[in-house]
Amino acid sequence: MNTDILEKNINEEIDGREANTEKGSLRTLLSGQRNVAFVPVNEQLRRLLEKRGYRIILVRRHDIDKFSWWSIVYNDAGREHAHRLYKIAQIKHGYLTDKTPTEAMEIGKLLGYTEKSIKDFIYNKYNKKPPLLDDNPYNYDDLYEEKTDSHLNKKVVEVVKDEEGNDVKICTVNGEFVKGTNPGLGFIEFVEGGHHYVDSYPEYKKYIPEDEIWIDEVFFETPDNFKGIVGHEWKERNNMKYNKMSYDDAHNLSNAAERKFRGEKKKLNESYQFQKTKDLMIKVNVM
Repeated sequence: MNTDILEKNINEEIDGREANTEKGSLRTLLSGQRNVAFVPVNEQLRRLLEKRGYRIILVRRHDIDKFSWWSIVYNDAGREHAHRLYKIAQIKHGYLTDKTPTEAMEIGKLLGYTEKSIKDFIYNKYNKKPPLLDDNPYNYDDLYEEKTDSHLNKKVVEVVKDEEGNDVKICTVNGEFVKGTNPGLGFIEFVEGGHHYVDSYPEYKKYIPEDEIWIDEVFFETPDNFKGIVGHEWKERNNMKYNKMSYDDAHNLSNAAERKFRGEKKKLNESYQFQKTKDLMIKVNVM
């Protein structure tokens, strides 16, 4: 990565022209010019980002690339803005689109654009003078609608014995509800799956019982993908519980095991996706 870019202040706002493409958005995040980005993330890119300390919130599956998810990617300094953006994306069915100048102002600020870039965008799109962010702010809290499927929808799909012969339930759950806030658990860092012993965030211990592993139900539709995630969480859980491993060490071992499993099951696709991700990372100067 370019060290000159890294020396820039982590809180520096960015000009909209620097991040008007997916590659540009990723570059400005990785270079430290912003704390939050909204970009497509596939499995390999997710691992690379997590390795560099970034957090990821899956929002919706990519419209064209079924192996990618539009995701909010952020560092520790961007956590509050990331959570706010996810709340907005929930209301807008997975999109961060604006319909008013006030919406554009808030979303632009949360994504770290300069005030000038936001004002120029608003003027060009709406032909209106941009509003002040604090004047009559758009109240997203009032836009939530109760959903008929807004419940945990937990289902036990398998019961297996762990190293000490204890029953462990493999459960699918409504990931949208788990991450949601109104209604929902507000467990926004839940990604793909998890278990009680993950200590990255307190919600894992708070919501997931000791004898359960949760997997987002959307992955149940693809058996190989589901098995890969279950295997990851199973190995990680047992290493943390019985071998007293740290989360980072257990997570890295599980990643290696999952990569091997996926490589054996879908070698051609894995190779293609890895090369695609590697090419992207080279383009944004992080490899």
